[in-house]
Amino acid sequence: MNKKVVAVVISAIAFFMACTAFALRKEIKPYITASLPGVSQIDIQGKANNINSLNAQTIQDPEKNAEKLRLSGDFKGAVLYLDSLGAKVQTESSRKLRDQYFEDYKNEAVSKANQMIKAYDYKDAAELLAPVVGLQKGDDKNLENLFLTCTNFGILETYNGTVEHLFFHPLIAYPELAFDGDGMQKGFDNFFVTVPEFKEIIKQLYARNYILIDIRLLYHIDENGTVIKPELRIPKGKKPLVLSVDDLNFYHYMRGNGMVHGFAMNESGKIVTYTDMKDGTRTYSDDKEIVPILEKFIEEHPDFSYGGARGIIASTGYEGTLGFRTDETNASNYNEICAQAKQIADKLKEMGWIFACHSYGHNSPSKRTEEQMQRDCDQWIEETRPILGETDIYIFPFGELIKDTDPKFRYLQSKGYHMFCGVQKTPYIKYHSSYVLQQRRNVDGIALKSSNRITDMLDVSKILDPRRPKD
Repeated sequence: MNKKVVAVVISAIAFFMACTAFALRKEIKPYITASLPGVSQIDIQGKANNINSLNAQTIQDPEKNAEKLRLSGDFKGAVLYLDSLGAKVQTESSRKLRDQYFEDYKNEAVSKANQMIKAYDYKDAAELLAPVVGLQKGDDKNLENLFLTCTNFGILETYNGTVEHLFFHPLIAYPELAFDGDGMQKGFDNFFVTVPEFKEIIKQLYARNYILIDIRLLYHIDENGTVIKPELRIPKGKKPLVLSVDDLNFYHYMRGNGMVHGFAMNESGKIVTYTDMKDGTRTYSDDKEIVPILEKFIEEHPDFSYGGARGIIASTGYEGTLGFRTDETNASNYNEICAQAKQIADKLKEMGWIFACHSYGHNSPSKRTEEQMQRDCDQWIEETRPILGETDIYIFPFGELIKDTDPKFRYLQSKGYHMFCGVQKTPYIKYHSSYVLQQRRNVDGIALKSSNRITDMLDVSKILDPRRPKD
């Protein structure tokens, strides 16, 4: 290509880029956010006026002018203003400032969009994110995927097929401790999955178009306490999936056998896990338990979650909840312990997790007397519910159901439980006048090694961890 042609091409590209920048600066379309509590409508026209006013001044300190916009809460206006400066005015410092302001603008928009998503308001979320995507200079795949998800999820369809519900126990983070040949090895091999196995499982579920939903989309309770089955509408081409995690309490026996030891919040306000090592040090990770692993996966694949759903955490209470000894009611620092536990619980709910009662003592329902069952239920309500909040979901220990004519079952109903979950090989959901029963499929060593438990959903040959004991 000769120099003249190159020059024409470069000129055309420059003209196109200039037009694009001009279009962004002149953008005046309002983005509706009034449907969200506490979020005011964005006045794009006002921002354009602010920018024009600043540009009309003799530009002596463009960074100071941009800062005025930022301090007023107008992150987008600050970005547009810095973009509007000519090449002679822009400096390395102003370009870095522009990138910083864009990050602030993006983070604010993504946060608001996620709140809209939780209200199933994908249309407005897409409109909010559109200018952010247009202003980005890099290649932010997570941002682009979120925008595409919001755009695509505007099309819903009624789903009448099977609603799968898979449940896990906490993950084996250190297989060398779980599979060390002691008397507990078989139990860990049978009832748990390792970190790599869980990652492969969610990868396969996503590839097969499953999408996480909130179990509460499956039922509604009217003012008379009657169960109503609502129409389930989900994004076109997706299959609904409920996920639950039993016993995410960080029991003492788990801590010494390959599991992490508890939850913590990092400097960014995200939930991570910690493990106390034998040398006395404490290590933190966002890659060794279901909650942070799933969070990272959804950040990369937002279309794996509908309405911001994550899953259900089924908690007992006999060793506290979420790793905090809320059962030690006589402890001198009991209030502090409860406050710490509630901080984690509130953060989990903010992320999209919901809680279920898994009984207080994790005893067999059929082997408990009516009085014992009542005392167990009341103790969970007294000690655990103040931390986790109200719930109408009861997940039976060991997946063991009791008949609805049993006084023990009726006592659970009298305490406000409407959704009951057990365990069996095939998916099942049945609606009754005053409650719903959904059976879950266990995902663990037994299921992964079986030829008929989970193979219709997963390719187990690609999942099984080679570090598992050989049968």
